[in-house]
Amino acid sequence: MIKNILDGMRKSIPVSIAYIPYAFSLGALSSSLGIPTHIIVLMSVFVYAGSSQIIFLTLYPYVTTIWDLVIPMVVVNIRYILINLPLIRKQKNYTNRKKMLSSFLLTDESVSYMLTRKIYDADTVFGFNFLAYSIYVISTLLGSVIGKSLPAVFAISLNFCLYAILLSLLIDVTITNLKTIYIVIFTVSIKVGLEYLGFGKSLAIFLSIVIGAIVPTIIKVKNKKG
Repeated sequence: MIKNILDGMRKSIPVSIAYIPYAFSLGALSSSLGIPTHIIVLMSVFVYAGSSQIIFLTLYPYVTTIWDLVIPMVVVNIRYILINLPLIRKQKNYTNRKKMLSSFLLTDESVSYMLTRKIYDADTVFGFNFLAYSIYVISTLLGSVIGKSLPAVFAISLNFCLYAILLSLLIDVTITNLKTIYIVIFTVSIKVGLEYLGFGKSLAIFLSIVIGAIVPTIIKVKNKKG
């Protein structure tokens, strides 16, 4: 068991290293927005989802209630139920407890990496996830602490990093599946239309996320049945 966990941690090093600049940027960006260190670190500890934290930082300056932040983040994270299934299905000879522990800290990147390299052992998966998770949390903390001592001009420029990260995520998705560009255009159009109709910025973003996800799904299901 311990040997497999350590083996998983060793195999996790490439992914863990890749998390460092991303999590550090999240921490530094949160500092530039005036978000306390303990808040962004607790998000990394309990949420551990870069896309959700990006949404949090994007909406933070505009929200009026906590639900304007929570609901969009929940909607985005629902996908992890489906993302985790391919790996869990490979763990046929393990107890539900072990499966749950091994899937607790899975991310898009880790699932893709492990499926590609056929890393299915529950203890190995746990070790893999644990190291990546630990590095992510520590990097967020360092980014937030160091971000507070950055010059004002540099701190302001970090806001551009937020849009760069969002753009990189968008490009990554569209390269993987070119059909998603239509969903992106559809979602952006809804957001612009709702703002034109007088909806608040945070509500417009939330509704566009929900509608942009539900409508294409309904169309896809109907096409399969047809």
